[in-house]
Amino acid sequence: MSAELQPPALTSRPRTTRLVLSKGGRRVVALFVVLGFLAYVVPFVIGVIYGLRAADTTRKLDRYHAEVVNAFQSFSAETEACSGDLGCLHEANVQLAAKVERFQRQLGSLRFRQTALDSVSRVREDIAKIIAVVRVLASSASPAEYNRINPQLDLLLKRFDADYDALVQHLLGTRPS
Repeated sequence: MSAELQPPALTSRPRTTRLVLSKGGRRVVALFVVLGFLAYVVPFVIGVIYGLRAADTTRKLDRYHAEVVNAFQSFSAETEACSGDLGCLHEANVQLAAKVERFQRQLGSLRFRQTALDSVSRVREDIAKIIAVVRVLASSASPAEYNRINPQLDLLLKRFDADYDALVQHLLGTRPS
């Protein structure tokens, strides 16, 4: 037995067989391709939409805040010019209350991410308290009463500034965890 077994010689190149699917099989494959594409694209599109919405909200909030800060600066100049005249102080407070109430309405018109709602709530509470104190100042009976209540406004404004800054940091994603 001197002859060794040799593999049979190939007469032609091997043919690759084509995968033949039924109509239903092709539909299933197409469905998985489409689902895979959507699973990749949809989260990206949603992220872009939320990012644009958050940027728009932040831009509007910044503009509204600049308006209310300007109102407080004008108020400060007006009350200094009043030189203790209670009627003048009352009028300045009524005007300030109207401007702060406008900011309150503007803030209420904005749509915030769910994660920012606690910060938004604190700013809204600050604004409501500021309006209440300004209304009390606008109806104070004497300069002594006005001077007794006025420091409350300063404290509320400091709290508002801190809470507003925290909200902006939250919206920009720079809030420390």
